[in-house]
Amino acid sequence: MMRKGIDMSRYITSLKQQAARKPQKIVLPESDDVRILQAADRVLAEHLAVPVLLGKERDIQELASRYQLDLDGAEVIYPKGSVTTNG
Repeated sequence: MMRKGIDMSRYITSLKQQAARKPQKIVLPESDDVRILQAADRVLAEHLAVPVLLGKERDIQELASRYQLDLDGAEVIYPKGSVTTNG
Protein backbone atom coordinates (compact mmCIF):
# COMPACT_ATOMS: atom_id res chain seq x y z
CA MET A 1 0.00 0.00 0.00
CA MET A 2 1.38 3.42 -0.95
CA ARG A 3 0.51 6.43 1.12
CA LYS A 4 2.02 9.84 0.47
CA GLY A 5 5.04 8.27 -1.19
CA ILE A 6 5.61 5.69 1.56
CA ASP A 7 5.54 1.96 0.89
CA MET A 8 3.79 0.91 4.13
CA SER A 9 4.87 -2.72 3.89
CA ARG A 10 8.51 -1.71 3.60
CA TYR A 11 8.06 0.85 6.38
CA ILE A 12 6.56 -1.73 8.77
CA THR A 13 9.35 -4.18 7.93
CA SER A 14 11.90 -1.47 8.70
CA LEU A 15 10.23 -0.71 12.05
CA LYS A 16 10.26 -4.39 12.98
CA GLN A 17 13.95 -4.68 12.10
CA GLN A 18 14.76 -1.64 14.24
CA ALA A 19 12.78 -3.04 17.17
CA ALA A 20 14.47 -6.44 16.87
CA ARG A 21 17.94 -4.88 17.05
CA LYS A 22 17.27 -3.44 20.50
CA PRO A 23 14.07 -4.75 22.04
CA GLN A 24 12.49 -2.52 24.66
CA LYS A 25 10.09 -3.53 27.40
CA ILE A 26 6.39 -3.06 26.93
CA VAL A 27 3.96 -3.36 29.83
CA LEU A 28 0.77 -5.23 29.06
CA PRO A 29 -1.82 -4.94 31.84
CA GLU A 30 -4.96 -7.06 32.01
CA SER A 31 -3.03 -10.28 31.56
CA ASP A 32 -6.18 -12.24 32.36
CA ASP A 33 -7.39 -11.41 28.83
CA VAL A 34 -6.31 -13.99 26.25
CA ARG A 35 -5.97 -11.23 23.61
CA ILE A 36 -3.28 -9.59 25.72
CA LEU A 37 -1.41 -12.88 26.02
CA GLN A 38 -1.77 -13.47 22.28
CA ALA A 39 -0.21 -10.04 21.70
CA ALA A 40 2.65 -10.92 24.06
CA ASP A 41 3.17 -14.22 22.24
CA ARG A 42 3.39 -12.43 18.90
CA VAL A 43 5.70 -9.70 20.22
CA LEU A 44 8.03 -12.41 21.55
CA ALA A 45 7.86 -14.48 18.36
CA GLU A 46 8.80 -11.47 16.25
CA HIS A 47 11.44 -10.27 18.75
CA LEU A 48 9.87 -6.82 18.85
CA ALA A 49 9.98 -6.22 22.60
CA VAL A 50 10.08 -7.87 26.01
CA PRO A 51 6.50 -8.04 27.30
CA VAL A 52 5.96 -7.29 30.97
CA LEU A 53 2.71 -8.92 32.05
CA LEU A 54 0.88 -7.71 35.14
CA GLY A 55 -0.85 -10.44 37.12
CA LYS A 56 -0.38 -13.68 38.98
CA GLU A 57 2.19 -15.84 37.26
CA ARG A 58 0.23 -19.06 37.83
CA ASP A 59 -2.94 -17.59 36.30
CA ILE A 60 -1.02 -16.24 33.30
CA GLN A 61 0.73 -19.58 32.73
CA GLU A 62 -2.56 -21.50 32.94
CA LEU A 63 -4.26 -19.24 30.40
CA ALA A 64 -1.23 -19.31 28.09
CA SER A 65 -1.13 -23.10 28.28
CA ARG A 66 -4.86 -23.37 27.54
CA TYR A 67 -4.40 -21.37 24.32
CA GLN A 68 -0.98 -22.84 23.47
CA LEU A 69 0.84 -19.51 23.75
CA ASP A 70 4.60 -19.34 24.25
CA LEU A 71 5.41 -16.61 26.77
CA ASP A 72 8.98 -17.75 27.42
CA GLY A 73 10.99 -14.55 27.73
CA ALA A 74 8.17 -12.43 29.11
CA GLU A 75 8.43 -10.89 32.55
CA VAL A 76 5.60 -11.28 35.04
CA ILE A 77 4.95 -8.79 37.81
CA TYR A 78 2.27 -9.22 40.43
CA PRO A 79 1.82 -5.63 41.64
CA LYS A 80 0.21 -6.56 44.97
CA GLY A 81 3.10 -8.85 45.87
CA SER A 82 5.72 -6.91 43.90
CA VAL A 83 7.48 -10.13 42.93
CA THR A 84 9.21 -10.16 39.55
CA THR A 85 10.06 -13.32 37.63
CA ASN A 86 11.52 -14.00 34.21
CA GLY A 87 10.10 -16.50 31.75
